[in-house]
Amino acid sequence: MADPERPGLPDPADVLRRLGQGLAQAARQLEESGEPALAALAPEIEGFTRTLEAAADAMTAAGDAARGPAQLLWLHEIRGAVTTVVGWVDLLAMAREEPRRERARAAIEQSVRILRERLTQPPP
Repeated sequence: MADPERPGLPDPADVLRRLGQGLAQAARQLEESGEPALAALAPEIEGFTRTLEAAADAMTAAGDAARGPAQLLWLHEIRGAVTTVVGWVDLLAMAREEPRRERARAAIEQSVRILRERLTQPPP
């Protein structure tokens, strides 16, 4: 659904919901990855999906008040970290070489740290 205040741009609450769906899929893939350290992150990532859904609901309820520059910057930061997790989880599934797998693990762990920091505080 488009944001009526910004024609042509998606509604931020819808973006949060889609990001949560992507993280849920990534969590399932990590559980099946055979990587114990990453599989251990799956429950926390699943928790992020619930946090994103709650933030989407709050954003919808708040209407225009939740669509200021600070909230959109927060959304952009979240989107970057989620996209990194989802992308590297997909690459991890295909990577056979250990150096590539190590880069994937490091990127996933770093992005989870960013999400942990951003999602433990309410959006501005």
